[in-house]
Parts: sequence; structure tokens; C-alpha cells
Amino acid sequence: MALLAAISDYEVALERCLVLNAARNVMSPGARALLGSRLADGDLAGRPKEWGGQYAAAPARAIENVARTLVDRLFGTPHVELRALSGSLANGLATIATTRPGDVLLMPPLWAFGHICVARQGFPGSGARTVAEIPWDGAALGPDLDGLRGVLRQQPAQLVVLGLSRPLFPEPMAEVATMAKDAGARLLYDGAHVLGLIAGGAFPNPLASGFDMLTGSTHKTLPGPTGGVVVCRDPDTLEAVASLGDAWLSTYSNSRIAALAYTLEEMVTEGHAYTRQIVDNARALARGLAAEGFPVVGAHRGFTATHQVLVDITDIGQPGDAVRRLAGATILINPPARADRRLRDGRHDGWWLRLGTSAVTRLGMKEDEMPAIGRILARLLLHREDPSMVSGAVAELVEAFGTVRYTLAAGTVPGRS
Repeated sequence: MALLAAISDYEVALERCLVLNAARNVMSPGARALLGSRLADGDLAGRPKEWGGQYAAAPARAIENVARTLVDRLFGTPHVELRALSGSLANGLATIATTRPGDVLLMPPLWAFGHICVARQGFPGSGARTVAEIPWDGAALGPDLDGLRGVLRQQPAQLVVLGLSRPLFPEPMAEVATMAKDAGARLLYDGAHVLGLIAGGAFPNPLASGFDMLTGSTHKTLPGPTGGVVVCRDPDTLEAVASLGDAWLSTYSNSRIAALAYTLEEMVTEGHAYTRQIVDNARALARGLAAEGFPVVGAHRGFTATHQVLVDITDIGQPGDAVRRLAGATILINPPARADRRLRDGRHDGWWLRLGTSAVTRLGMKEDEMPAIGRILARLLLHREDPSMVSGAVAELVEAFGTVRYTLAAGTVPGRS
């Protein structure tokens, strides 16, 4: 059957590759099994409080209650919308539920890697909200606080959004929160990439700094099923978000909630060690790449404080060629992103390659393996060796790490002996 053959080919391809894609992770066998449980046969529409006396509603409600309890332990609040199918959709819920048409939303500029889903082209713009940019310091890789203070005086905003798709360092959350609150604005942190790091304590919790909402993807640094969440500081904010969710998300996957709850339990027990190793690995990878001669972004601040490493490949080769060369050696990455000149000391626009350590860390790699990855990338991109001559080194590294770590019970990656 063509479908099953294609699925098998996909699984074999993933089994063999080195995953440096910052937006991917590895689910544990326990969490993955729940996606295929009988919960996947159908759904109980709406919110748990609306399920009434439907048959099997009680255990399904218990699953969601477990998830909320775990969210409370990890993020300090049980007020969470679990139904979003992606981090982008979670951002849509948060931005539309807490603003009205004509309201002003401030977000990081797209050129600084604010995400398009909270931009004029995304949910706020399509919902007749006015989107303006937070003044940004490209050299410092963070908001211009004096500029933001001035903008809030001149153009009062109803919602201020922080969070990037290529985050290297935490923003000054408390300072931004104070400014926004003084101006009467609510605050949203787009934690699509750092949600797991926050859960494990390796990245600051925006809610603890005064933010009203934290959104995030449940499959990046949080190693769960694909989806998104909106975590709220208070029940009134959650009610606004969930009421909109009733319209947008009335039918959703109960099996995904179960797999997410399993992953959250893993983060309660193993998240501290896992997320710190992710960051330690990212820093070690950045140091290794710099030692090989790559221009690594953020060197003046220690390269990174997240799972991501950004490499300026502008003078190394065409971005498409870099992707093809890495793919030829069975390395999975994100396509390079255009880097605005304001991020490159005023030079012309360039290209940044984004690498992530979440997946390799989940499979047990530590700092000692990161220099080897740096050497592999140097062979491919700096020394331009034939990918077929490098794939053996990739295979040797990948084959040594075939067991999912930081889980409730160690499990072998499906398909790998």
C-alpha cells in the first residue's frame, strides 16, 4: 500500500537523520502511544464542564484535570486553554480574545523575528486590530526600552506582545511589564519555542514577571504532541480565551490532551535536568561552531541562553545550497532565514542558519557530542566536502543515541534496534 510505504520511508528517514531543527523534538513512546489510544476514535465537543452526563465523560474530564494540575505545577497557574492545535492558533486566541477591533497591539518587528501570526498579516490584522512595532535594538537582540516607553506614551496600546521565533536570550520582562501596565495594556508572551524551557525552569516565566498570558507550542522545547496552549494568570482572562475557543475549537482531539498530559508529567519529574542540558548543549554547540570558524550570532553575550544557535552563513554560501548539503548528509534543519541589516551591525541583509538542540538532547547527547556536530557542519559548509563522504560520520553519531531520555521510563525510538 502506497500510504504505508510512504509512512515507513518517513520513519526510516527520521531514524537515520541528525535532527537539528529547532522546531522539532522527540516524543516519548509512552506519550506517542496515547495518540493512538481509543481517545482518538472521537471527541467530546466543547469544554469539560459542558459534557454533562455523556457516557465516558468522567474519565475524559479527569484527563483534562490532570493536565491542568500539571500546568499549575509547571507554570504556577491552572488557568489554561489546552485545545489549540498549534502555537500560532494559541496566539490567535490570545490576541483576539483580549482585544477589540480598532485596538492597538505592539509586537516585536518581523525583521527581528517577531512571528507573523501576531502581525498585521496574521490574526490581529485580519481581526481589524492595529498592529505597531516595539522599538528594537538589533545589536542588543532585544527591545529598546526607552523607545518602547515613548511609543506607549504616544500611542496607547491595549496589548503588548513579546517573544520571538529565533530567541537567543530572555527579554527584560519585568521592565516591559511595568511599562505596559502603567499604560493600561495587557501583556502576552509568545513562548512558542521556549515553553518547555520555561516549564523546566531554564528560561524565565513571563507570568511571574507580570504577563497576563503565555502561549506556546507543545512540540518544540516541550517534547509533546503537536499543538498549542494559552496559559493565563487569572480565571477571567482564561474565560475570555476559552469562550473564543468554544467557537474556534469546539471539536478537538482528546487523545492529544492525554499525550500532552503525559509529557507534562515527564516535565515535572525530568524537566529541570532536561532543559538545562538543552541549554548547555546549545552553548557547547555554539562554542564548537565558533572554534571551527563559523560566525556565530550572540558571541558577545555567550552565544545563547536557549535551545537555539544562530549562524551567519551570508559569506559561506547560498542558503539553498546549505540546506541541500546538510540534507545530503542526513541532517534535518530549518531553512535559513533572511537576517536584516539591523541585526548585522548595519551591514547588508544576510542569512542566518538556525540550529536547535532539543531533539538531540532528548536522545541523550550532551556537551561532549557537540564539538563533533560542529566538525560535521564545518566539513559540509566550510570545507565543502561531498555530503556522501560525511554521512557516515552522521550515521555513527546518530546510531549511538537511540533511546529517549528524560521520560517516565526510558524507551527505544520506534523502528530503531
